[in-house]
Amino acid sequence: MTRNIAPLLTSWEQRHITPAYVFDPLKRAFRIQLDPCTNSDNPLGTEYFITETMNGLKAIWQYNAFVNPPYRETKAWVMKGIDEHKARGITVVFLLANRTETEAAQLYAFPQSKAVCFVRRRISFLHPETRKPQGSPTFGSMIVVLKKKQLVKKELEILHSQGYVFLNKK
Repeated sequence: MTRNIAPLLTSWEQRHITPAYVFDPLKRAFRIQLDPCTNSDNPLGTEYFITETMNGLKAIWQYNAFVNPPYRETKAWVMKGIDEHKARGITVVFLLANRTETEAAQLYAFPQSKAVCFVRRRISFLHPETRKPQGSPTFGSMIVVLKKKQLVKKELEILHSQGYVFLNKK
């Protein structure tokens, strides 16, 4: 089944860069080393990265990962992150469109998460070439954390600084 997702997107451009004010605190708190869905110049500066041509959906993730996926492929990336988290025990931090009604959120991300943070303001993602803000999207964002153990104080503080946090104490 093909769906017309055009009304849900700010633009057809699916490449965007997470701004440092969002990524850097998450990187420090969760010891992020891998960006599995980036481009060849690795704009977030992670120690390890996987480009589109290397295909992060097929690669093995061996390090704690930050995933800001192309929104058209959110479900596939969430499922991959869950698989890697379960198989290797890595922490996976997703930055997703705040679309709580979706299958990706309700059936996959939320049940597997230790925390979900609803970011309090819209994020101005950066253009991949100019590195300048592209303007605010038409939707909010959420940070979803997959982790083996409960979150520690420093991790919770970082999430609370970004927005409202729900904990899953499973």
